[in-house]
Amino acid sequence: MEFLPINIDIKGQPCLIIGGGEIALRKGSLLIKAGAKVRFLATEFISQIISLGDEGKAEVTKQVYQSDCLMGQRLIVAATDDLQVNRKISQDANAMGLLVNVVDQKILCNFIMPSIVNRGSLSISISSSGAAPVLARMLREKLEWILPQNLAGLLERIELKRAEVTKLYPSIEARREFWETFFEKLLGWSVAENVQKGSDVNLDVDQVFNEIHSDKNETAGEICLIDLGNGRAESLTISTVKKLQKVDEIYLSTKLASEYENLIRRDAIHHDFELSKEEGDSFLNDRDLIDELIQHTLSGRKVCLLNLNNQFEDNITRIEQILAQRNDLKIQLNRAIRS
Repeated sequence: MEFLPINIDIKGQPCLIIGGGEIALRKGSLLIKAGAKVRFLATEFISQIISLGDEGKAEVTKQVYQSDCLMGQRLIVAATDDLQVNRKISQDANAMGLLVNVVDQKILCNFIMPSIVNRGSLSISISSSGAAPVLARMLREKLEWILPQNLAGLLERIELKRAEVTKLYPSIEARREFWETFFEKLLGWSVAENVQKGSDVNLDVDQVFNEIHSDKNETAGEICLIDLGNGRAESLTISTVKKLQKVDEIYLSTKLASEYENLIRRDAIHHDFELSKEEGDSFLNDRDLIDELIQHTLSGRKVCLLNLNNQFEDNITRIEQILAQRNDLKIQLNRAIRS
């Protein structure tokens, strides 16, 4: 075991993110979600980080890194594109006994941030110890789909039962047997049914790598419109979840963010997006938005617009008209809810 998996209570603790780009945003957002007091430090910032500062969710400091910037901090994340700066941050943090993570440079880290599946008080972390972070992400995506979205509420209700179970079953063994039986009945499967005899897997890693590498083409950008109707996350089709896990830019309303955020690729850039239900309304009537989407697709990025009440389906005629006039837009329309 190269790294010891631990859970740390970071609520209210000062954490410093050195960097102002997308990776810094992703790391900082995770710490904010965990309740940390986050400060971003860099000479330039993307708009989303500036917005976090404007909204009072983080402190944003425009400054060149100096060693004394680490004073009073609990945890450090170095997310700059300068190797020498990252190395200096690591050295300074270690000398001060601080937790430090340098993005994509495992040798400079004394802790790493795993892929996380979160359902309220249940957290599952997956790490390859830096050997294959994409594999860790893919395993997380698989678990996101397998685990019910309502586990958070379930755990809250179970927590209320713990004291009662402790009174009824004084011994640890009796309580363990109770909870195993409880969850088997609740979830509809037993522990034994999930233990399968494994077999050795013989994969030629070099061959697979070379095949994929030789066939690699430039990724074409695309726009994916996902109509959710009046459905909930639990009703999404598998194909829709796969699209959400591959998206680079996601446009969705803030009222949808909390329910769907665990299904969306963790490092996707989020944009607010609202489409009214007025007759004939369409996102394609918004020229500024169209230009923004085209720029994303021309750079090979996959863009997803997610909304409720079948706004996209209701405007399919308008969408088809626009597509007939433009050959630089690749648009997919998906009905995301299982019938």
